[in-house]
Amino acid sequence: MNYDHLYHAGNLADVVKHLVLCAGIAAAKEDIGFAKQGSNLTVIDAFAGRGIYDLGSVEAQKTQEYKAGAEKLLRFSHEYAPKLVLKIIEIINNLGKGKYPGSPYFIKNLIDKSDNAIFIELHNKFYKILEGNFKPSQNIKLYNRDPFKENSQSYKNAISHLIALIDPPFEKDGEFDRVVATLRDSLINKNCMNIIWYPIKDYRAVKLFYSEMKKLDIDLLKIEISGNISDNLNSNGIIISNPCKNLDKIIEESLNYLKNIVYEGNFEYIISSLK
Repeated sequence: MNYDHLYHAGNLADVVKHLVLCAGIAAAKEDIGFAKQGSNLTVIDAFAGRGIYDLGSVEAQKTQEYKAGAEKLLRFSHEYAPKLVLKIIEIINNLGKGKYPGSPYFIKNLIDKSDNAIFIELHNKFYKILEGNFKPSQNIKLYNRDPFKENSQSYKNAISHLIALIDPPFEKDGEFDRVVATLRDSLINKNCMNIIWYPIKDYRAVKLFYSEMKKLDIDLLKIEISGNISDNLNSNGIIISNPCKNLDKIIEESLNYLKNIVYEGNFEYIISSLK
């Protein structure tokens, strides 16, 4: 395991991923067809990492990727920003200067007491840090287990509506295949929305990934981002299975604002159905 997200925390890809995650949670809680009044929501972060990142650390300072991402976002007054962007900024600022929230922190701040969160981290080093940042409670559970296996079990056991964030480091061969297999397992739960982040480096592998995803025969929303993300990553994507009604419009409003106002055209995005 060579990947350490601390080097990349708060970069442009992180900001966009968390925007999509927050949009998914907000839409799920408002959409009558997905989360009816009185029902609760379970949100899984399958690759939780540390959960909170110190941007003053040696690792973050070595790459300084956050400067073109979260730091630039926080420099704006955002008088006319979409509500989703304002919410993300509020959550980042609540954590304090020099820190950037991982997905668990965003999730914790977006769910209600009646909802549940499951944070999974396989690697012992990061899991211990995660435990220090998030104490298990009645509605927050932490697991030091294989995320793919735990996710598949959660799909079977879920008695509530479910959102799963799946963003492996894609360091090992076969991770695209494992993502497809996980989505196939999720079909057992009709009230499940998966949010999958992936790098776009090996175009042949990504094309095959798309082909296999299409075979699942479910509604898939695809977002591709290209721009100044990091030294070794210029493009990445997010696929959402069973997206809530109008989720694409909510995301596009915020991405359009980020592209044209905050990042001044330094990235491009395409939102489309994966068919």
